[in-house]
Amino acid sequence: MRKRQVFVSRIALALLLASLLFVALFFIAYGFSYWAFQNLSHQTNSLRTSVNELDVILSDFKCDDDLLIESSELFDSAADRLTLLENRFGKRDSRVLEQKIIYSELEALHFDIVKRFNKECNGSYITVLFFYSNSNGKLEAMSEAMGFVLTTFEHQNSDKIMVYSFDRDLDSTVVSSLIENYKITEIPSVVVNEGEPFTPKRFVDMLSYL
Repeated sequence: MRKRQVFVSRIALALLLASLLFVALFFIAYGFSYWAFQNLSHQTNSLRTSVNELDVILSDFKCDDDLLIESSELFDSAADRLTLLENRFGKRDSRVLEQKIIYSELEALHFDIVKRFNKECNGSYITVLFFYSNSNGKLEAMSEAMGFVLTTFEHQNSDKIMVYSFDRDLDSTVVSSLIENYKITEIPSVVVNEGEPFTPKRFVDMLSYL
């Protein structure tokens, strides 16, 4: 009888410990999810703030090197934050895609600022629009290869080249308008200084052009 009581007590203790462990894990997971949500909300607000600030810079545009430096710092900071989100949650995470839509607006605004700086302030920056896709294996592999080369090339020539990357698959009016305006029919594609698109077959020629 005593052995039976000991056995029942051990089972009860094991169930209690398992329940406590489950509750602890639940609150840990909930806490992490809440932190992630708060972090994403903060990133959204930061990106929106950057978009608004670039919009003001574009509206009050003037030929001032400090203005371009300020807008580029905002742009680079937003790019770093988006990269962190992609690494943490994945490129196809719905929350990350929402951030990319806002970031695409930021890119388009910075692109317009650089274009005006070239046109009205005798600037000589080379603009590169990179249209890519993460939708399937082949397109994603080609996009990643081209993106890696462009990023490396930009880092080596950061004083004269501005690269803007746009995800073709985003539900974004900004990206759709750019694709239509620059007659993008193949992904990945690169547009240099608003010229004809360079597809993968002409990618080497593009680098020679730059």
